[in-house]
Amino acid sequence: MKNTPKTSIAGPWFFDWGEVKGEVHTLGGMLAPVYFRLASGVEVQPFAIAPWVNDESKDLTSIPPILRNLRGEFPCVPFGSDPNYRAQSDSENLPPAEYLHGYSANNHWQLNSLDESSIVISIDYPENHSVKTLTRTITKKPGAALQISLQIEMRRSASIALGIHPIFSLPKHPQRAQLYFPIYSSVRSYPQIFEAGRSILLPDQNVDSFTALKTHTGDDIDFSLHPLPVKTEELLMIEGHDGRVELINYETRSKLSMQWDASVYPSCLIWISNKGRTNYPWNGRFTGIGIEPVRWDFDAHLSANQNPLASSCSLRPSTFDIETEQVFHTQYCIVMESIII
Repeated sequence: MKNTPKTSIAGPWFFDWGEVKGEVHTLGGMLAPVYFRLASGVEVQPFAIAPWVNDESKDLTSIPPILRNLRGEFPCVPFGSDPNYRAQSDSENLPPAEYLHGYSANNHWQLNSLDESSIVISIDYPENHSVKTLTRTITKKPGAALQISLQIEMRRSASIALGIHPIFSLPKHPQRAQLYFPIYSSVRSYPQIFEAGRSILLPDQNVDSFTALKTHTGDDIDFSLHPLPVKTEELLMIEGHDGRVELINYETRSKLSMQWDASVYPSCLIWISNKGRTNYPWNGRFTGIGIEPVRWDFDAHLSANQNPLASSCSLRPSTFDIETEQVFHTQYCIVMESIII
């Protein structure tokens, strides 16, 4: 594989491609904000950006890197836990347990190239990791649309849980956005209570509709309408989809569509964060929805002693086998459109 030379230009890196303009940050390679100019002439920024990213408190340096500048969209290699990675980051000096969603989500990327229609960034993994290099390409497509690709170059063969992690903002008023899957077979709740004292869903449900989920409070809630009318923190797994989802925002009169390869990411994780977390940095001030195509199943790829949830997980593949020196590539699209109410 031909390596693209890395530049010394410090991030964040800004792009302006007509209907789409925004920025990519070095930490985690995170994309956001991004402003889409719709056919109606309205400009919409659909990504969530954590309200604490500009905190001047010393507490900000004490939290995991992935949270310090949490925003928008980024890849997770591996998704969830990384039990085979035992190295510490020289710059952060954090224990392996801090590296939720992989080395790339917690460390700084480098710029390879930036032109009038695309940006390419990459990150090299530590030498003791099976992954060698990730390369991420964000490309302008016709209209208010982006194509985002991920290339994984391996150092050694490994089975890896993969995921992409877009987090979207939600309207200020309850249930003014709608999550819509054209095709899906089931909605699963977390095998245990997701977060004690915060989550309202009964655990380990497997139902056929967002309206069939049961809460321990007995509330009748449609989990496809957001923000939810109650403060909570939830994690759902959508299965049987065809790699398509829509998020309709009735306040901004816009529709966001995502499309990905369902053979690579056979499940879709829905992270619902509705002011449920009260510890720092959350402080009851974050609202957002993660719509995350994954090859992952509640860390089912871990052994039983590493993950007590493993026995509760489905038989759907939770990892992807990538061979030594193989270059793995996948991509997905985000399209923004106006809607008429």
